[in-house]
Amino acid sequence: MIDIHITVHKSLHADLEKFAAEEGTTKAHLVREAVSEYLVKAKRERIDREMRGYAERMGSDSAEFVQETDETVVAQLLEETDW
Repeated sequence: MIDIHITVHKSLHADLEKFAAEEGTTKAHLVREAVSEYLVKAKRERIDREMRGYAERMGSDSAEFVQETDETVVAQLLEETDW
């Protein structure tokens, strides 16, 4: 593991300390989990943006595919895919 030091506002620290005690865990564990979840979400959003951008650029070359593709189905497939 690598040790990282961060500075947070006093109120955030107090909330973090209280929640960690309530959950029976450490502040470090909560921060690691939060950062991990944030990165997963950010990566999914980036992939979604890139795929949508690609589909838009290819739209003129693949009009039939774009017309046949329901946006809600594509969104569901993106969320269900294990990246």
